[in-house]
Amino acid sequence: MDNICHTLSGAALAEAGLKQRTRFGSAALMLSANLPDVDVLAFMTDIPSVALRRGWSHGVLAQAL
Repeated sequence: MDNICHTLSGAALAEAGLKQRTRFGSAALMLSANLPDVDVLAFMTDIPSVALRRGWSHGVLAQAL
């Protein structure tokens, strides 16, 4: 459910007028809204999932990027 909410918030930003800047604006906004959840890739490694969840990818530095 979390990814659906992220994608819908990206779509809302696109409809607010940001999609008019570039041809791929809507897709870029919806994909970038899901980037903070890239930490889910830790499940494919031996790293404990709690070590990265809501860590650096949800912090101030990641928001600035």
